Amino acid sequence: MKKIFHPMSQSPIARPQSEHTSRFGRRQSGVTMIEYALIAALIAVVLVTVLGALGTELGVTFTKIKSALTSANGG
Repeated sequence: MKKIFHPMSQSPIARPQSEHTSRFGRRQSGVTMIEYALIAALIAVVLVTVLGALGTELGVTFTKIKSALTSANGG
């Protein structure tokens, strides 16, 4: 067993190394999940912004096409 120091006291506490490692792994996986969630949120914001601008451009383009077809048909 490896002796480690408890964060709230200065006395060493004997704890199996595997228990310490597994607790660290659980904390790391929680941090990783938060990082992935932040990345997903950032991607969602970028997509909404880009698709909003693209949607506006598509609307303008289809309006121009409609006007061109209407005038070509003598309307």
